[in-house]
Formats: sequence, structure tokens, C-alpha cells
Amino acid sequence: MDFCLRLGTTKILEGIKEDTKKNLVFSPFTTNCMLNMVASGSEGDSLRQLLHFLGSQDIDDVNTRSSRMIALATTRTAAAEDSGKNIQAAKTVADEDSGSNQVPEGIGNDRLWERTTIGTRDKKGVTLTFAGGIWIDRQYPLKPSFQKIAKDVYRAEAKAVDFKTQVRATTNF
Repeated sequence: MDFCLRLGTTKILEGIKEDTKKNLVFSPFTTNCMLNMVASGSEGDSLRQLLHFLGSQDIDDVNTRSSRMIALATTRTAAAEDSGKNIQAAKTVADEDSGSNQVPEGIGNDRLWERTTIGTRDKKGVTLTFAGGIWIDRQYPLKPSFQKIAKDVYRAEAKAVDFKTQVRATTNF
């Protein structure tokens, strides 16, 4: 996670240096989950290098930590004290906000699209949306065990797609 935070800081500082007026969104959490998911599908030297980089002993450690982080980020209800204010996170369902929680076309199973609203008791607050997926060129077959880990641990969809002829349809959801 340290690398992900450093990467985010670097991107923000680059934006400041360039005096850009554009918004920047960077999620160390999502970057970490992506690296962990890649490690989960790796083996041999690649896996050893990723485990070393991620500071993990083995792939079970990576998946356990990722599962815990994702569970915390997408919990149905959670409360924390922040400067005396009760902050609550509650799972938002599509019926509560007129369909704005719909899964973008191409994502697949809406179980993979988590949305959490965070705010105080008297204010709605901000909304955190977490969607994950990994797409692999169909010339490389996906192992069912990796697809299961992607779905169960990372709440992400792993699928083989045709990058040669269907790139736009695959990546523009």
C-alpha cells in the first residue's frame, strides 16, 4: 500500500507543478487491489517478485488482506467517531436514489458493483463507488480458480475478451 500512496502523491504533485485546472482522481486502495489481483493470477518468478513488492509472505496473505480491505470499504453499515460526529456508512440500493446505482453496461453482475454512502446523521455526505474488473486477451485462457478468486475476494469480474477487434466495446463501459 505504501507504493500506492507514493504513486498518488507523485501524481498530485505533478498536477500541481503543471498548474493544471483539471480534476485528478486517484485511489491508492483501488491500485492496491489491482496489484493484489494480478498477484493472485501469477505464478513462478512473477509471483515471487509481486509478493516481495507487496510485502506479503504468500498469496493467501495477499487475498486475506484484500478481502478485509474490500469488506471494510463496502460494508453495509459501519460507524466511526470523527471529531465527535457520528459518521455512518450505509449500502445504497437502486430504489433509494431513483436508479442512479445501476451497473454500467458491460460490467456484468451487479453484485460486483458496490456503492456506499458516507455521511453524518443529518447530512447525506459523499458516495463511494467501487467497481472492479480484469480483462485478459482471449488468447490466454483464464483459470476457473482465478475467476473464482476475482469474484469472491476482489468482487471483480475476470473475463477473456477479444482485444484485437473489440477493444472499444470491452474497455468503454
